[in-house]
Amino acid sequence: MTKIIAHRGYALLYPENTKVAFDAAYHEHSQGFELDVHLTKDGEVVICHDDKIDRTSNGSGFIKDYTVEELKSFDFAAKFPVNDLYRHTHAEQIMTLREYFEWLDGKNIETNIELKTNVFQYEGIEKKINSLIQEFGQQESVIVSSFNHKSILRMKQENPSLLCGFLTMYGMLEPGEYCRKYGVEYYHPYHLTIDEDTILDCQKNGVQINAWTPNDAESIKKILDLQVSRIITDEPKLALQLKKEMLLTE
Repeated sequence: MTKIIAHRGYALLYPENTKVAFDAAYHEHSQGFELDVHLTKDGEVVICHDDKIDRTSNGSGFIKDYTVEELKSFDFAAKFPVNDLYRHTHAEQIMTLREYFEWLDGKNIETNIELKTNVFQYEGIEKKINSLIQEFGQQESVIVSSFNHKSILRMKQENPSLLCGFLTMYGMLEPGEYCRKYGVEYYHPYHLTIDEDTILDCQKNGVQINAWTPNDAESIKKILDLQVSRIITDEPKLALQLKKEMLLTE
């Protein structure tokens, strides 16, 4: 049965990749969260999508050039528009992966950690992430993915039993065979690139598909019909509702 994963928390209605976004997705009964990680100047793993903090905070510059303490001084909701559910009553600090795992304690939730190692390699980030996963006992609940497939192979070298996924933006030839060749369990395609050949090749090679990010009802229904392993979406509440309705009509 397809699981519904909240993309960067409930990022449609709350500031992405912040505690308030994860709280909201959890209260909507999302079955997992997708989040993005970088390394700070002082070697801490922090949660943010972009290499720079300009879009998501009232600061500017690259994450790699700041310490955690310096990053904590910025408001990561400063540019997010208020709405009926989110009123921006206080600053939202950047979260470390450690803080996220501490918050996650006791919750039966999956986590998809995306390594943002496309622009900067962040030497040693794979080792740090594996150490945190082991420290908090999250190995059975974590999938690590990246568009940088070499980074995923480094993750596998660090911990061969950790579940991993290759992210892609464009359609691949024989993606299942490619994932199997490198011992990677999941294929993470952009949802519009999934076709019958993709499904059949992944099935043939024992590779599961986690699709991102269908956000409208028609797209979500289409991906649900394909019975992929997971849907990563900005609309977890809608996706969960559609999943329930489709199960009731089967």
